[in-house]
Amino acid sequence: VPLILAVGAFLRFWGLADRGLAHYDEGHLVRCAEGPAGAARWAARSVLRGEPLTAASLKQEVRRRGIPYGYMAAKHGYGACVAAGMAVFGVRDLVPLALSAAFGVGTLVWIHRIGSALGGARAGLIAAGILALSPNHLFFSRSAYAHAASVFFLCWGLFHYVRSLEAPARLRSLRAAG
Repeated sequence: VPLILAVGAFLRFWGLADRGLAHYDEGHLVRCAEGPAGAARWAARSVLRGEPLTAASLKQEVRRRGIPYGYMAAKHGYGACVAAGMAVFGVRDLVPLALSAAFGVGTLVWIHRIGSALGGARAGLIAAGILALSPNHLFFSRSAYAHAASVFFLCWGLFHYVRSLEAPARLRSLRAAG
């Protein structure tokens, strides 16, 4: 498993800083996320300076920045993750790209666990190995799209569903809920 994760991480993160954004939707995501990221940095600076932070002042700052609605409304979970990353690391192309790559590597872990739960350790290794080298998964893990995060959370949920089938009947619905 460590070797598969290392290969998967290398393929997903290699040269990512030099890649940049290649598609319109990737740039739109960055544009939509930079507003909330800037508002979050503004709020943090205000608090550190001891200025009162109110809902009205935050709303005014959001309006001042002209935060676009589009992508953040359609993919708000992923957009919020990108905005949080940009609030910490600054508005850079690398933030959403690295986030997708991290979700892609995390998916390898969940696929291994699902395969192991359903077919044993060997099945888990084979499943993780296939996904680590999958061109389609590599593409989306190296792009600023929400796809890698979607597959990550799908696999996370599937793993908990599979595990719920092994739980006693009275605990199944609780376990399936994750």
